[in-house]
Amino acid sequence: MLRTSRRSGAALLEATRRVTRRMPLPRLPAEKVRAHRELTPDREGGRVEAYTYPTSGTELENIADILRRAHLEDGVPWNEMAVLVRAGARTLPTVRRALTSAGVPVDVDGNDLPLRHEPAVAPLLTALRAVATAEAGEGTAETGEGDDTGDAADACWLDTETALTLLTSPRRHGHRRSAPPRTGPARGGAGRGQPLPPPSDELLTRALAEPERLAVHDPVYARGAQRLGDLLRRARAGLSAGGTAEEALWGLWNDTDWPRRLERSARRGGAAGRNADRDLDAVCALFATAARAEERTGGRGALNFLEEIEAQDIAADTLTRRAARPDAVRLMTAHRAKGLEWSLVVVAGVQEGLWPDLRRRGSLLEADRIGRDGLAEPSPPARCSPRNDACSTSRPPARGNASW
Repeated sequence: MLRTSRRSGAALLEATRRVTRRMPLPRLPAEKVRAHRELTPDREGGRVEAYTYPTSGTELENIADILRRAHLEDGVPWNEMAVLVRAGARTLPTVRRALTSAGVPVDVDGNDLPLRHEPAVAPLLTALRAVATAEAGEGTAETGEGDDTGDAADACWLDTETALTLLTSPRRHGHRRSAPPRTGPARGGAGRGQPLPPPSDELLTRALAEPERLAVHDPVYARGAQRLGDLLRRARAGLSAGGTAEEALWGLWNDTDWPRRLERSARRGGAAGRNADRDLDAVCALFATAARAEERTGGRGALNFLEEIEAQDIAADTLTRRAARPDAVRLMTAHRAKGLEWSLVVVAGVQEGLWPDLRRRGSLLEADRIGRDGLAEPSPPARCSPRNDACSTSRPPARGNASW
């Protein structure tokens, strides 16, 4: 049994031991538990600071301030700091946005962040869902299962929220003026019983669904929206002809200047280049996931692929082996920090009674004793507790911050 802590200073080790004393280790004799937990530090130093916050927004602001001060005032390199959270799918995107907007360079492990939360993937999935939903609705109408009224045939196949999301996405277009200006409905003739024209949002949606409507508008404003409308129409036609989700995504991606812009940014380097590298990695992972889904299911359709993406809690395997950025704060879930160390660690979202969860587990069933013939006492070589090994080989870093 390992009894010397070589990562934590005396003060930090004492703080962590106070927490672990409240965590039971079932089926171990009391003297073994004491020997395991009474570690001896090999150096002095280390400290723990605890902060309380009224809101999660205040917590994120202070975390960013702690990291910036450590870098600017104490000279701690970005890559010697880490932020640990509890739940990756729910927490990582929010924390990453907050730190990035505060000027803190952040690196997130690819397998910690679900693919659908990648900024470069989101507009592609939105566009694919729009055309796939429209194609599925058209197929239902052709088989006679849908609405037989005349309004159904004239209805716009694109909803307003999706249209505006695609039009205002800077990753889909080089600039914001690619969409015609939006205006409110005219009200001058309302008192005289004249019909009001549709609002601009609805007109823009119709224009994307039927891009030929934009031919009479100023090309300076309408060109980008017209290209997007043509892109969506081609993707929808491809799905109607039996195309796969991978083929539709490739058209939505490759038939724009977005890949070239990302490539140029990646070659220039700097912060923009690093973001472009991550975007390209995420898009490649999306195509790899689509290809594997097609091979595995044999053409179940784009909507089924989208449901699979939405159900994922981790990203594709192609992102897991991406090297960490050398000049960024690591952001990851706490369980992925096993075996790693930094000079400064911020544990975000700590809440008494919720995380860390100190309730005893495994006392009812004791799954480690279940064998082929039911419950049995394990053989002597198998009596080494997995938690014992984990705690012995993974010790806290020299300095930590907990926030809740």
